[in-house]
Amino acid sequence: MSLPRFFILPVALLAATAGYIALNPGAGPVAQVAGVPTPTEAHARLVAPTATPAPADELPDGLSGKLTYRTGRDEVTVQLPEAGELDRRPVQFGPHALTSADGMWTADRDCATPAGGARSCSLVLTATDGRVRNLQLDIDLQWSRAVQWSPAGHQLAMLVSGEHGSRLAILNEPYAGSGAASSQRGIGLESANVSAFAWTNDIMRADGHEVGGIIAARGDGDGYALVQIDADSGEERVLATLRELPNFFYPSPDHSMVAFTGSSVDGWHLFLYDNRHRDEVRDLGPMGSDGPDGKPVVQSTPDVKIPMYIAWSPDGKTLAFGGGLEPPYVMTIIDIASGDMHRTQFPDGYPGEIAWSPDGTRLAVSTYNIPRTHHESWVVDPATGVARDVLSGCVIVWSPDSRFLAIHGEKEPGIAIADVETLQHAQLTHTAGDTPLRWER
Repeated sequence: MSLPRFFILPVALLAATAGYIALNPGAGPVAQVAGVPTPTEAHARLVAPTATPAPADELPDGLSGKLTYRTGRDEVTVQLPEAGELDRRPVQFGPHALTSADGMWTADRDCATPAGGARSCSLVLTATDGRVRNLQLDIDLQWSRAVQWSPAGHQLAMLVSGEHGSRLAILNEPYAGSGAASSQRGIGLESANVSAFAWTNDIMRADGHEVGGIIAARGDGDGYALVQIDADSGEERVLATLRELPNFFYPSPDHSMVAFTGSSVDGWHLFLYDNRHRDEVRDLGPMGSDGPDGKPVVQSTPDVKIPMYIAWSPDGKTLAFGGGLEPPYVMTIIDIASGDMHRTQFPDGYPGEIAWSPDGTRLAVSTYNIPRTHHESWVVDPATGVARDVLSGCVIVWSPDSRFLAIHGEKEPGIAIADVETLQHAQLTHTAGDTPLRWER
């Protein structure tokens, strides 16, 4: 069974040039923040597969809440523990749909390839009151990183292809007008190649005032830089120069920090920009396995690399991230403040999904073998890095009380419900392709 398309990690195109070029004399270089400990290397936790209990005839005790899953062309919501069906409706939005923070708007894409024509896509904005707005934009590629709602409202930032590469545009009022011209505007990066961006709640203007805005990575003929952008005025300020362009940003839950990956002489490293320590980018160290004996992975083409999965703890104090696609397969857990680190080694696949429990006390990890023909789900203790094998499967969804996992089963078709304490599990559904979506109180 292969992972559903919308959960496959996208392939990022990074610039081949890795030289260090100062872009702005006032910008700080990539450096360790003064006074912050360097990561402390921990012993890898070698995990051996354990025999999971046979499936039970009945669902585990203690279930509660509403679980929604996709089956065929429908979304179904059931009430637990009885698992009685509450709602069934046709799938309204695609797997890439994004809902604004205020819940008022959903952004989706609609693509078509006419006979003899080129593939084209549009951005479809749907309001809760039924209003629909359709924008013809070049958003076909890399949707997961190219369209983002603001954390405080429903401003929409997006990467739009231009004459000089991708530029950043912002949609201030998605409900205003029927055409793009009335509310879409560039925000100061018309001639720059923007590779990644993230909204933040803590942008410092040159005059000392803090406003909402965006952190972006961009490059041009002079080099690469991390910049902050005032979302209202478009004013741009260079924060730091970069060795290369990252293609993915991973913001913390409160949007005060951004994690991203980058190459180094000893393989992939994890970097962190923190607004509390402006003008510096912190190197959190190697991500783990970059290849046999820890050597950097040799790419078949120098400009194509694959980002590993990165997940923030709910309190924003800890990062968990996967290693390389060559054994040994590892996941690293690092405490941001202290630099303390635990590393978990998995026996037969790399971490393809990492999901923190709502209470932050556990991690659920689904590992994939290279052909994506086998997936195994694990529960990891972030305090020790020790993992337990739960069940064969992927697409993992936590219960609101952090006690259970809904898993897209592999050996048994349908959705399995597993107790992460006892490892007892049973089948909720029995239809191949059923996929858990969300679990609410």
